[in-house]
Amino acid sequence: MDGGKFAVISGDRKIQSNGKQYWYSGGEMMGEPAAMFERIGRAWRGDSAFDGLEKPAVSGTDTIGKTNVIVVRASRPATTSTEELYFDAKTGLLLRAVNMRRSTLGTVISAYDYSDFKAVDGVKIPMKVVVSFGGDEKWTMAFKSARADASLSDSL
Repeated sequence: MDGGKFAVISGDRKIQSNGKQYWYSGGEMMGEPAAMFERIGRAWRGDSAFDGLEKPAVSGTDTIGKTNVIVVRASRPATTSTEELYFDAKTGLLLRAVNMRRSTLGTVISAYDYSDFKAVDGVKIPMKVVVSFGGDEKWTMAFKSARADASLSDSL
């Protein structure tokens, strides 16, 4: 994975990446946990945000709340998963990403909802990200500010 450098902080949770590795509150992550946190930053990282997806195709349309969305479905062989990406039909912004991963226990589903977008140096950044796991477990990150930081250290 090479998703670009970033660091986000939400309360006591800190997610960092040097573009190739991911850390959550200081501990390095690998495999699907790293891919999960890479997806959190997908809404603002440009072309590299969709690296690793194969055979993307428009699978239809839907709505999220009152917003019409275009649904793109693709496979992610590195994590034996399938993803559905929901883009706002008017703005093109990524509003939701759903990952469905096969495991020995069955299909594991995680969803990432992006909202409250703010323009930062010409890039729309979601100031709220809600990650939903199986069942009713949710993790909400609400950011008060965002900035482009090209000086992020390689030593994250």
